[in-house]
Amino acid sequence: SNNVASNGGGASYVNCRRCRFLDNVAPRYAGAVRYGSLYNCYFAGNRGDRVTECLYDCVNCTYGDNEKLDGSASVIFENMGDCATLANVVVCGKVRTGASAADQSALNAKALYNCIFPKEMRVKNPPEDAVGLDMTHTLEELRAQFVDGYPASKDSVAVDAGFALAEAGDADVLGAARVQNAALDVGAFEYSWL
Repeated sequence: SNNVASNGGGASYVNCRRCRFLDNVAPRYAGAVRYGSLYNCYFAGNRGDRVTECLYDCVNCTYGDNEKLDGSASVIFENMGDCATLANVVVCGKVRTGASAADQSALNAKALYNCIFPKEMRVKNPPEDAVGLDMTHTLEELRAQFVDGYPASKDSVAVDAGFALAEAGDADVLGAARVQNAALDVGAFEYSWL
């Protein structure tokens, strides 16, 4: 948290599990992570043209509010690897909404499973065989379902909606058991049924 770098403000060339990237800054490229694989990670308050860039895998991650240095929304994903997997990811924060290519999140990913993105988010190059991409909720509706990235209730669209992948591991970003009810939750946080 609170790192500043020319690119990859939070980290570069990493394999991260159960990490929180908060309030990092990079004037160029990715405010949070540039190059790497991310599992059960949470992103909020990062500032840069993009939040994450050049990822190999992004599994069970949650993206809250992140922005460019001028306060406008960052591109969430950029330059995903053509062999990358994007699975069980939820975006419940600011998104770029323009129609130009610069306003879109590029998903050149090999595989896309059970992700929840706001309908305002512009996505270019999604895989043709994307499974379970939910873009039916507005950003306002998604914001109401999460508190700092955590599902606000058992009725959240993320609860029990995940695709079982070994890469998700057995614990969420906070260390809670990965499956608390019927199935894996989408995003970095597993809803606690206790």
